[in-house]
Amino acid sequence: MTEERAVRLDAAVWTPSPLGMLGPPGLLGDLSGGGTTYRPLLSYHLAEGPLADGLDRAVALVESHAALVELLDSPDVAPWRSPGTTAGDEDRWNRERRVAIVLRDRVGDRFQGLLGGGLTRNDPRIAHVTTFWVPNAAWLRAGGVDDILAAGWLLLFRGLAARGAVGVTATETWSGRDFVDVQRRIGGFRPTAEVYGALGLSPADEKAVLAEWRATIDQGRVLRFATRPDLDPAARDDLFVSLARYLDAAPWRPEPAGEAAPAPAGRVTLDGEIRIDGPAGWGMGGDRDDWYGAPPDHLPDGGDAGDISGRAVAALAAWLHDQVVAP
Repeated sequence: MTEERAVRLDAAVWTPSPLGMLGPPGLLGDLSGGGTTYRPLLSYHLAEGPLADGLDRAVALVESHAALVELLDSPDVAPWRSPGTTAGDEDRWNRERRVAIVLRDRVGDRFQGLLGGGLTRNDPRIAHVTTFWVPNAAWLRAGGVDDILAAGWLLLFRGLAARGAVGVTATETWSGRDFVDVQRRIGGFRPTAEVYGALGLSPADEKAVLAEWRATIDQGRVLRFATRPDLDPAARDDLFVSLARYLDAAPWRPEPAGEAAPAPAGRVTLDGEIRIDGPAGWGMGGDRDDWYGAPPDHLPDGGDAGDISGRAVAALAAWLHDQVVAP
Protein backbone atom coordinates (compact mmCIF):
# COMPACT_ATOMS: atom_id res chain seq x y z
CA MET A 1 0.00 0.00 0.00
CA THR A 2 1.03 3.60 -0.54
CA GLU A 3 -0.27 6.16 1.91
CA GLU A 4 -0.64 9.82 1.01
CA ARG A 5 1.91 10.84 3.65
CA ALA A 6 4.45 8.23 2.52
CA VAL A 7 7.77 9.44 1.13
CA ARG A 8 10.05 7.21 -0.94
CA LEU A 9 13.27 6.44 0.92
CA ASP A 10 15.15 5.77 -2.32
CA ALA A 11 14.89 9.27 -3.80
CA ALA A 12 18.63 9.92 -3.43
CA VAL A 13 19.47 6.64 -5.17
CA TRP A 14 17.89 7.87 -8.39
CA THR A 15 19.40 11.38 -8.30
CA PRO A 16 22.05 11.81 -11.01
CA SER A 17 25.53 11.99 -9.53
CA PRO A 18 28.44 14.14 -10.77
CA LEU A 19 29.51 11.12 -12.82
CA GLY A 20 26.04 10.78 -14.29
CA MET A 21 24.95 7.45 -12.76
CA LEU A 22 21.21 7.09 -12.45
CA GLY A 23 20.47 3.95 -10.49
CA PRO A 24 21.61 1.36 -7.95
CA PRO A 25 24.53 -0.72 -9.23
CA GLY A 26 23.49 -3.75 -11.19
CA LEU A 27 19.79 -3.04 -11.58
CA LEU A 28 20.00 -2.22 -15.28
CA GLY A 29 21.98 -5.42 -15.82
CA ASP A 30 19.24 -7.31 -14.00
CA LEU A 31 16.74 -5.71 -16.35
CA SER A 32 18.55 -6.95 -19.44
CA GLY A 33 18.82 -10.41 -17.87
CA GLY A 34 15.12 -10.45 -17.04
CA GLY A 35 13.23 -11.76 -14.06
CA THR A 36 14.01 -8.99 -11.57
CA THR A 37 11.48 -6.70 -9.91
CA TYR A 38 11.98 -3.65 -7.71
CA ARG A 39 10.08 -2.16 -4.79
CA PRO A 40 10.95 1.20 -3.20
CA LEU A 41 10.70 1.38 0.57
CA LEU A 42 8.61 4.18 2.03
CA SER A 43 8.86 6.36 5.09
CA TYR A 44 6.22 4.41 7.00
CA HIS A 45 8.40 1.30 6.73
CA LEU A 46 10.62 2.97 9.32
CA ALA A 47 7.73 3.12 11.78
CA GLU A 48 7.08 0.49 14.42
CA GLY A 49 3.83 -0.58 16.01
CA PRO A 50 1.34 -3.43 16.17
CA LEU A 51 -0.16 -4.97 13.06
CA ALA A 52 -3.87 -4.63 12.40
CA ASP A 53 -6.55 -7.19 13.29
CA GLY A 54 -4.39 -9.34 15.54
CA LEU A 55 -2.01 -10.31 12.73
CA ASP A 56 0.92 -10.25 15.17
CA ARG A 57 0.03 -13.89 15.89
CA ALA A 58 0.28 -14.84 12.21
CA VAL A 59 3.69 -13.35 11.40
CA ALA A 60 6.90 -13.17 13.40
CA LEU A 61 10.30 -11.57 12.91
CA VAL A 62 13.44 -13.76 12.97
CA GLU A 63 16.54 -11.62 13.43
CA SER A 64 19.30 -14.11 14.27
CA HIS A 65 20.82 -17.05 12.43
CA ALA A 66 20.47 -19.24 15.52
CA ALA A 67 16.75 -18.50 15.72
CA LEU A 68 16.30 -19.44 12.05
CA VAL A 69 18.16 -22.73 12.57
CA GLU A 70 15.91 -23.50 15.53
CA LEU A 71 12.82 -22.71 13.45
CA LEU A 72 13.86 -24.92 10.53
CA ASP A 73 14.63 -27.80 12.89
CA SER A 74 11.32 -27.47 14.76
CA PRO A 75 8.75 -30.30 14.45
CA ASP A 76 6.21 -28.20 12.50
CA VAL A 77 8.75 -27.05 9.88
CA ALA A 78 11.30 -29.87 9.49
CA PRO A 79 8.88 -32.28 7.72
CA TRP A 80 8.34 -29.73 4.95
CA ARG A 81 12.02 -29.10 4.30
CA SER A 82 13.89 -30.35 1.28
CA PRO A 83 17.60 -31.22 1.71
CA GLY A 84 18.53 -27.84 0.21
CA THR A 85 16.44 -25.80 2.62
CA THR A 86 18.92 -24.57 5.22
CA ALA A 87 19.72 -21.44 7.19
CA GLY A 88 22.94 -21.02 5.22
CA ASP A 89 26.23 -19.66 6.51
CA GLU A 90 26.11 -17.68 9.76
CA ASP A 91 28.90 -15.30 8.73
CA ARG A 92 27.05 -14.47 5.53
CA TRP A 93 23.79 -13.97 7.46
CA ASN A 94 25.52 -11.46 9.72
CA ARG A 95 27.49 -9.79 6.93
CA GLU A 96 24.41 -9.24 4.80
CA ARG A 97 22.32 -8.24 7.84
CA ARG A 98 19.61 -10.70 6.90
CA VAL A 99 16.16 -10.98 8.41
CA ALA A 100 13.39 -13.57 8.04
CA ILE A 101 9.64 -13.56 8.59
CA VAL A 102 7.66 -16.63 9.66
CA LEU A 103 4.16 -16.94 8.14
CA ARG A 104 1.59 -18.94 10.09
CA ASP A 105 -2.18 -19.33 10.02
CA ARG A 106 -4.42 -16.70 11.57
CA VAL A 107 -4.27 -18.12 15.10
CA GLY A 108 -0.51 -18.65 14.87
CA ASP A 109 -0.32 -22.40 15.47
CA ARG A 110 0.57 -23.80 12.03
CA PHE A 111 3.63 -22.97 9.91
CA GLN A 112 2.78 -21.85 6.35
CA GLY A 113 5.86 -20.16 4.92
CA LEU A 114 8.98 -18.05 5.22
CA LEU A 115 10.10 -14.71 3.80
CA GLY A 116 13.69 -13.52 3.97
CA GLY A 117 15.95 -10.78 2.71
CA GLY A 118 19.22 -8.99 3.26
CA LEU A 119 21.63 -6.37 1.98
CA THR A 120 23.11 -8.63 -0.66
CA ARG A 121 23.56 -6.26 -3.59
CA ASN A 122 26.57 -4.18 -4.63
CA ASP A 123 24.80 -1.10 -3.33
CA PRO A 124 24.21 -1.58 0.42
CA ARG A 125 21.12 0.61 0.23
CA ILE A 126 19.32 -1.95 -1.94
CA ALA A 127 18.17 -5.20 -0.30
CA HIS A 128 17.18 -8.41 -2.04
CA VAL A 129 14.48 -10.96 -1.25
CA THR A 130 16.46 -14.15 -0.66
CA THR A 131 13.57 -16.40 0.41
CA PHE A 132 9.88 -16.72 -0.47
CA TRP A 133 9.08 -20.27 0.59
CA VAL A 134 5.55 -21.61 1.00
CA PRO A 135 5.58 -25.44 1.12
CA ASN A 136 1.94 -25.69 -0.02
CA ALA A 137 1.42 -23.15 -2.81
CA ALA A 138 -2.34 -23.69 -2.63
CA TRP A 139 -2.27 -21.79 0.67
CA LEU A 140 -1.53 -18.61 -1.28
CA ARG A 141 -5.04 -18.80 -2.76
CA ALA A 142 -6.88 -19.61 0.48
CA GLY A 143 -9.43 -17.21 1.91
CA GLY A 144 -8.08 -14.55 4.25
CA VAL A 145 -4.45 -15.31 3.41
CA ASP A 146 -3.87 -11.98 1.65
CA ASP A 147 -3.98 -10.20 5.03
CA ILE A 148 -1.34 -12.53 6.44
CA LEU A 149 0.86 -12.09 3.37
CA ALA A 150 0.49 -8.31 3.51
CA ALA A 151 1.50 -8.33 7.18
CA GLY A 152 4.49 -10.55 6.38
CA TRP A 153 5.76 -8.31 3.59
CA LEU A 154 5.26 -5.22 5.76
CA LEU A 155 7.27 -6.80 8.57
CA LEU A 156 10.03 -7.80 6.11
CA PHE A 157 10.17 -4.27 4.69
CA ARG A 158 10.33 -2.82 8.21
CA GLY A 159 13.22 -5.13 9.07
CA LEU A 160 15.16 -4.23 5.92
CA ALA A 161 14.50 -0.50 6.32
CA ALA A 162 15.79 -0.71 9.90
CA ARG A 163 19.01 -2.17 8.45
CA GLY A 164 19.49 0.78 6.09
CA ALA A 165 17.74 -0.41 2.92
CA VAL A 166 15.82 2.12 0.83
CA GLY A 167 14.67 -0.29 -1.91
CA VAL A 168 14.29 -4.03 -2.44
CA THR A 169 14.69 -6.31 -5.44
CA ALA A 170 13.19 -9.75 -5.99
CA THR A 171 13.58 -12.36 -8.69
CA GLU A 172 10.79 -14.06 -10.61
CA THR A 173 12.91 -16.34 -12.78
CA TRP A 174 12.27 -19.48 -10.73
CA SER A 175 8.98 -18.45 -9.11
CA GLY A 176 5.63 -20.00 -9.86
CA ARG A 177 2.68 -17.94 -11.07
CA ASP A 178 1.12 -17.68 -7.61
CA PHE A 179 4.35 -16.44 -6.09
CA VAL A 180 4.82 -13.80 -8.80
CA ASP A 181 1.23 -12.66 -8.27
CA VAL A 182 1.82 -12.22 -4.53
CA GLN A 183 5.09 -10.35 -5.04
CA ARG A 184 3.48 -7.90 -7.43
CA ARG A 185 -0.05 -7.56 -6.05
CA ILE A 186 0.72 -7.64 -2.34
CA GLY A 187 4.48 -7.00 -2.08
CA GLY A 188 4.26 -4.08 -4.50
CA PHE A 189 7.17 -5.16 -6.72
CA ARG A 190 7.36 -3.94 -10.32
CA PRO A 191 9.54 -5.10 -13.23
CA THR A 192 12.74 -3.09 -13.43
CA ALA A 193 11.82 -2.39 -17.06
CA GLU A 194 9.04 -0.18 -15.72
CA VAL A 195 11.38 1.45 -13.23
CA TYR A 196 13.95 2.36 -15.87
CA GLY A 197 11.32 3.10 -18.50
CA ALA A 198 10.04 5.89 -16.27
CA LEU A 199 13.55 7.39 -16.48
CA GLY A 200 13.64 7.14 -20.26
CA LEU A 201 16.11 4.23 -20.26
CA SER A 202 16.08 0.89 -22.04
CA PRO A 203 18.02 -2.39 -21.81
CA ALA A 204 20.43 -1.11 -24.46
CA ASP A 205 21.55 1.62 -22.04
CA GLU A 206 23.20 -1.05 -19.89
CA LYS A 207 26.07 -1.07 -22.40
CA ALA A 208 26.62 2.70 -22.27
CA VAL A 209 30.09 3.33 -20.79
CA LEU A 210 30.44 6.57 -18.83
CA ALA A 211 34.11 6.09 -18.00
CA GLU A 212 36.90 3.54 -18.02
CA TRP A 213 39.46 3.15 -15.24
CA ARG A 214 42.93 1.60 -14.96
CA ALA A 215 45.10 1.06 -11.89
CA THR A 216 48.60 -0.38 -11.55
CA ILE A 217 49.40 -2.07 -8.24
CA ASP A 218 52.98 -3.04 -7.43
CA GLN A 219 53.86 -4.85 -4.18
CA GLY A 220 50.62 -3.65 -2.61
CA ARG A 221 51.02 0.02 -3.62
CA VAL A 222 48.87 1.80 -6.18
CA LEU A 223 51.42 3.35 -8.52
CA ARG A 224 48.94 4.97 -10.86
CA PHE A 225 45.20 5.39 -11.34
CA ALA A 226 43.64 6.99 -14.40
CA THR A 227 40.30 7.32 -16.15
CA ARG A 228 39.14 7.86 -19.70
CA PRO A 229 37.82 10.50 -20.10
CA ASP A 230 39.51 12.67 -17.50
CA LEU A 231 37.02 13.55 -14.78
CA ASP A 232 36.49 16.75 -12.85
CA PRO A 233 37.09 16.49 -9.07
CA ALA A 234 33.42 15.94 -8.15
CA ALA A 235 32.97 13.14 -10.71
CA ARG A 236 36.31 11.58 -9.75
CA ASP A 237 35.29 11.51 -6.07
CA ASP A 238 31.99 9.94 -7.07
CA LEU A 239 33.86 7.26 -9.01
CA PHE A 240 36.12 6.58 -6.00
CA VAL A 241 33.12 6.09 -3.71
CA SER A 242 31.23 3.86 -6.16
CA LEU A 243 34.23 1.74 -7.09
CA ALA A 244 35.31 1.30 -3.46
CA ARG A 245 31.81 0.16 -2.55
CA TYR A 246 31.76 -2.22 -5.51
CA LEU A 247 35.11 -3.80 -4.60
CA ASP A 248 34.14 -4.09 -0.92
CA ALA A 249 31.04 -6.09 -1.90
CA ALA A 250 32.89 -8.41 -4.29
CA PRO A 251 33.05 -12.18 -3.60
CA TRP A 252 36.78 -12.10 -2.85
CA ARG A 253 36.00 -9.80 0.12
CA PRO A 254 38.96 -7.40 0.27
CA GLU A 255 40.22 -6.47 3.70
CA PRO A 256 38.07 -3.68 5.21
CA ALA A 257 39.51 -0.18 5.05
CA GLY A 258 41.91 0.46 7.90
CA GLU A 259 42.91 -3.19 8.38
CA ALA A 260 46.24 -4.55 7.22
CA ALA A 261 46.18 -6.94 4.26
CA PRO A 262 49.13 -9.12 3.24
CA ALA A 263 51.24 -7.24 0.73
CA PRO A 264 50.71 -8.82 -2.69
CA ALA A 265 53.72 -9.90 -4.64
CA GLY A 266 54.28 -8.85 -8.23
CA ARG A 267 52.81 -6.08 -10.33
CA VAL A 268 49.43 -6.08 -12.08
CA THR A 269 47.24 -3.57 -13.86
CA LEU A 270 43.53 -3.79 -13.20
CA ASP A 271 40.89 -2.27 -15.44
CA GLY A 272 37.14 -1.83 -15.56
CA GLU A 273 34.21 0.30 -16.68
CA ILE A 274 31.68 2.61 -15.08
CA ARG A 275 28.27 2.22 -16.66
CA ILE A 276 25.03 4.01 -16.13
CA ASP A 277 24.22 1.91 -13.08
CA GLY A 278 27.70 1.76 -11.61
CA PRO A 279 30.93 -0.24 -11.92
CA ALA A 280 30.78 -3.28 -14.18
CA GLY A 281 33.37 -6.01 -13.80
CA TRP A 282 37.12 -5.79 -13.58
CA GLY A 283 40.01 -7.52 -15.27
CA MET A 284 43.77 -7.71 -15.56
CA GLY A 285 46.22 -8.37 -18.31
CA GLY A 286 47.42 -5.05 -19.62
CA ASP A 287 46.20 -2.13 -21.65
CA ARG A 288 44.21 -3.50 -24.55
CA ASP A 289 44.03 -0.29 -26.59
CA ASP A 290 47.06 1.53 -25.16
CA TRP A 291 45.32 4.69 -23.89
CA TYR A 292 46.81 4.11 -20.43
CA GLY A 293 50.22 2.74 -21.33
CA ALA A 294 50.30 0.03 -18.68
CA PRO A 295 53.65 -1.51 -17.73
CA PRO A 296 53.87 -5.26 -18.27
CA ASP A 297 52.38 -7.38 -15.52
CA HIS A 298 54.95 -9.22 -13.43
CA LEU A 299 53.87 -12.39 -11.63
CA PRO A 300 56.52 -14.18 -9.53
CA ASP A 301 57.43 -17.69 -10.63
CA GLY A 302 55.05 -20.14 -9.03
CA GLY A 303 52.73 -17.35 -7.89
CA ASP A 304 48.99 -17.94 -7.92
CA ALA A 305 47.49 -15.41 -10.36
CA GLY A 306 44.10 -15.51 -8.66
CA ASP A 307 45.59 -14.83 -5.23
CA ILE A 308 47.83 -12.07 -6.56
CA SER A 309 44.99 -10.33 -8.39
CA GLY A 310 42.68 -10.70 -5.39
CA ARG A 311 45.22 -9.06 -3.11
CA ALA A 312 45.78 -6.33 -5.68
CA VAL A 313 42.03 -5.66 -5.65
CA ALA A 314 42.14 -5.45 -1.84
CA ALA A 315 45.01 -2.96 -2.05
CA LEU A 316 43.12 -0.88 -4.61
CA ALA A 317 39.97 -0.87 -2.45
CA ALA A 318 41.96 0.37 0.55
CA TRP A 319 43.58 3.07 -1.60
CA LEU A 320 40.21 4.23 -2.90
CA HIS A 321 38.90 4.58 0.65
CA ASP A 322 41.90 6.73 1.49
CA GLN A 323 41.17 9.07 -1.44
CA VAL A 324 37.65 9.86 -0.26
CA VAL A 325 37.61 12.85 2.09
CA ALA A 326 34.74 12.62 4.57
CA PRO A 327 32.49 15.73 4.55
